[in-house]
Amino acid sequence: MTSTVSTVSPVSLASTPTELLRAENIYLSDKQRNLLSDINLSVSTGEIVTIIGPNGAGKTSLLNILLGLRTPTSGQVVRATPLIIGY
Repeated sequence: MTSTVSTVSPVSLASTPTELLRAENIYLSDKQRNLLSDINLSVSTGEIVTIIGPNGAGKTSLLNILLGLRTPTSGQVVRATPLIIGY
């Protein structure tokens, strides 16, 4: 019986970004107001992402959706597994 083991060198892992999180067509409505409309976002390893905007723009609502603490009205969030946030 022959077995084959494939390994990937750390150099090639570092040069290939891995998608950690993807938000697609996120909408959020609350009490007849649209809080978020058509948000698309992708975060890969090695990236630093900053979310800025005025008060009331929906930054915290978006982060709550990305963290899985709130459900969007429509759209989806895809997270890599295993993904640890806030270690």
